[in-house]
Amino acid sequence: YTDMALRRFFETASKMPWYNNTVFVITADHTSALSHYEDYQNAVGVFKVPVIFFTPDSTLRGMKDIMAQQADIFPTLVDYLGMNDTILAFGKSVLRDTSEEFVVNCYSGIYQGFYKDLVMQFDGNKPLALYKFKEDVRLQHNLLGQYPEEEKLLLAKLKAYIQQYNNRVRNNKMLP
Repeated sequence: YTDMALRRFFETASKMPWYNNTVFVITADHTSALSHYEDYQNAVGVFKVPVIFFTPDSTLRGMKDIMAQQADIFPTLVDYLGMNDTILAFGKSVLRDTSEEFVVNCYSGIYQGFYKDLVMQFDGNKPLALYKFKEDVRLQHNLLGQYPEEEKLLLAKLKAYIQQYNNRVRNNKMLP
């Protein structure tokens, strides 16, 4: 059904005057809780969704297998469009070097900070778990306490992200 719906959408859109001047972004907010793949049936897997940027002139080509988040869509579009304006974003452009990958999400009231191959789950007060999510896709081996340096760095990054976001929302400071 999805393939057919997208095909029909693009058949119609391609006939519109704005089509050639449009960047299309296709993504989802999460996977289905009813997925029959076990890798998607946990707090990390539920966010494993693709983000597709499409331009009719094919100026966006290729694929990157990187961690990204929906907060990366806006900075990516600003970067692609060559806008040299100051923006406030809690993401980064996926068109740039992403060697410093850091992603945050919140699932059932628990923050998750992803950095390199680690994910820390944090309740807002203390870390609850640490996983090597790329090799432990079912999150069965809590490694909290086994990587003190990485935990300290990840916790600091996660707390700073949450604090910055909360303060900006609370104080109506979402503009640069």
